[in-house]
Amino acid sequence: ALKNGNEIGYVVTVTNKEGYGGNIQVTVGITTTGEVTGITILSINETPGLGMNAKESEFCDQYAGKQTERFYVDKDGGEGEVIEAISGATITTRAVTNAVNTALEFYYNELGGE
Repeated sequence: ALKNGNEIGYVVTVTNKEGYGGNIQVTVGITTTGEVTGITILSINETPGLGMNAKESEFCDQYAGKQTERFYVDKDGGEGEVIEAISGATITTRAVTNAVNTALEFYYNELGGE
């Protein structure tokens, strides 16, 4: 991503194959300083009223504005920033979170993240 000709961040697209209904494709915006600016679900085929809630801003906004090397689902515990699981859709929550973590790993390992 460029602003006035200066690099300000990256958009990384990741597909996670571990969704309850199959593949989930997510784009993750990451600044040059490693802050997640937001995520967008590009493709998802989860259970209506449960896993499909991953597309809602209430869920997606949990990732925005966080500078971390890793997220974890509250029900699993772990290190990094916590993500509250979607009620009745923990598998979907894990799949999206794993996709975001993959984007962050790419940022830190391949794009020269700090």
